[in-house]
Amino acid sequence: MVAAAATDRLPEPGVGHAAGAGFAVVADEVRDLAGRTANDAAVIGRTVDALVEAAQRSATSMSKVRSLVTEVHTPQERIAGDVARQRRDADAVGSAVTAANTASTTIHDVSTAVASGTARTQEPTESAGQLATAVRGTAGRLGELVRQFRL
Repeated sequence: MVAAAATDRLPEPGVGHAAGAGFAVVADEVRDLAGRTANDAAVIGRTVDALVEAAQRSATSMSKVRSLVTEVHTPQERIAGDVARQRRDADAVGSAVTAANTASTTIHDVSTAVASGTARTQEPTESAGQLATAVRGTAGRLGELVRQFRL
């Protein structure tokens, strides 16, 4: 548009006064400036188009990343839930093992006490057996004495 305005103002060939020559130099500069401006505007347009394309590609990539994050997030939540359940189960097993250990210690203590009691009861049993033999012998002698007095 600037180039067209500069062309419209050019002096006609053959009209030769000093102002016309100066005007022609200015018109050439304006025309050159208009050409450079049009070229720069085209470069800027291409750059803007490239930026728009890059932004669209970035938006597409971001959408894909969001989908992938969602895909990964769901299994991670499931895994986190499984790990929490396993931790609770492991704690329950640990409590059961502790209880079993306590019970085992108690059983051992009772077993030791029974064994000790058995050993102590065997001694009197042996003595009681000897005593029973002695009492039988005495009972037999008493029985003989009682028979003697009945005659």
